[in-house]
Amino acid sequence: ILDLNNYSLAELVKRLSPDCLEMVSRCIWKGINSRCESLFQRIVTLEGYCCSFNYFADVHSNFPRKIAYQVPKRPYRVTGCGYPTGLSVLLDPMVSDYYSTFFSGFGFRLFIHDAYNFPDENSETKVVTATRESYVRINPESTYATNDIRRMSLKLRYCLFGGERQLPGHRRYSFINCMYQCRMNMTLQRCGCLPLNIAVNG
Repeated sequence: ILDLNNYSLAELVKRLSPDCLEMVSRCIWKGINSRCESLFQRIVTLEGYCCSFNYFADVHSNFPRKIAYQVPKRPYRVTGCGYPTGLSVLLDPMVSDYYSTFFSGFGFRLFIHDAYNFPDENSETKVVTATRESYVRINPESTYATNDIRRMSLKLRYCLFGGERQLPGHRRYSFINCMYQCRMNMTLQRCGCLPLNIAVNG
């Protein structure tokens, strides 16, 4: 059937996945109504397609061409605390389309992760149920290393800074991105293939 319709399996999965503009119908950033298509992009994760806000891990973005020039080159930042200074969205879970889900119930799973990291199973996860107003509090943490550590040899420090190694397809090196890349390399080496959703991502 796929061959008759000129579709690959990857293209079929992409077409059957919900579009971000259908799921994210209204966006308010820092108290200002904003175009959702300029805030959310459709990305591929190990869970399948997701709509992502503030995602800068991939070298290439998935924003529509007509608005790609408006998208900032760096992650969005809040200027204060409290929900009025953050992101508010109206979500449509499209319950009538449900056939099979990862968890019992209708709603969304939020993966909270660094803007430059691939969202994997180690990301903090929150569940937002349908027909409810939900508030998600994020307590950021910042870890940094001084230049004294940068001057040490790799053998002594056992870690890399973000710009010291390039990972294919990623803007920045990080432990999380490195582990993801290692898993994909091992899968390709041992099985001769990649998971469907990763193959779509290139």
